[in-house]
Amino acid sequence: MSRSDLLFDRFRLITKLGEGSFGEIFKGIDTVSNKLVAVKIERDKSGSHSQLKTEAKIYKEMDGTLINKSIRWPKMHCFGTNKNGDCMMVMDLLGPNVDFLLHKMKRGMFSPVAVAYFAEKMITLVERFHLSNFVHRDLKPQNFVIEYPYDHKYPRYPEIFLIDYGLAKAYMEPDKKTHAPFAQKKSLKGTVRYSSINTHLGIDQSRRDDMQSLGYIFLYMLLGKLPWQNLMKDRDKKEAYHLIMILKMKISSEDLVEDVPHSIQKAMLSYILYVGSLMYHEKPNYEYCRSLFKDLASTFDGDIFKSP
Repeated sequence: MSRSDLLFDRFRLITKLGEGSFGEIFKGIDTVSNKLVAVKIERDKSGSHSQLKTEAKIYKEMDGTLINKSIRWPKMHCFGTNKNGDCMMVMDLLGPNVDFLLHKMKRGMFSPVAVAYFAEKMITLVERFHLSNFVHRDLKPQNFVIEYPYDHKYPRYPEIFLIDYGLAKAYMEPDKKTHAPFAQKKSLKGTVRYSSINTHLGIDQSRRDDMQSLGYIFLYMLLGKLPWQNLMKDRDKKEAYHLIMILKMKISSEDLVEDVPHSIQKAMLSYILYVGSLMYHEKPNYEYCRSLFKDLASTFDGDIFKSP
């Protein structure tokens, strides 16, 4: 495919932004509106499961969804396949992800007040995703992004978006009234660093697992690291996954937050204890989770790069 070719008779590729297990992502331009877009291309998988088709289905269901005045959902503009069987999706061009922003910090961590600001919004995004009867199953800092800095400046009080739904799965039965039954012996889906203990144990993921992954993400944002993140080094995947699971099971919630700054330590401990207590079918109390961070988030001055 040439970059001079128009996709869907409208969109032209400009430059490659990256790639992943699904395929490649490009910056493109809408030749009608002259606005920048993102284009995902998944090469022909010859009948195997297409992550991009799953993602496009969810984007379509979420189209135009507003959560509140400060949080909205990314828009998918087009989805289809070309003559080679490649899946292509055109969507809003969004900005850098939370992990990228974290590495721009001198100490590699956000201030507690910035984490509280992000946490409130991230919990709301996951709540809205769950209200559409899906669990994400791959929550990680790379899948939370801020708005695109069109003026090359990072915005104050940035909007944040949840992306990459290729591993998402419905947790409700087709009638959308009955929760999927408890199931075991499932392979690990997602990113092991942020996976819940139950996911390690092969238990089918539900809403609680997304919420527990969020807890690990918040800790990572506060500390710049997690206790188990270097266990993958110089080990085969099976051994590393087992060691990570054992450490997650052994470490207490109190020890997990031991080095968390005092101003947010109580909130983090309460959050981790609460989401760790959730049952498989249970609907999380999202409002309670947000309330833990609300007071601190209200003092945020809009500067995400302010030193801790």
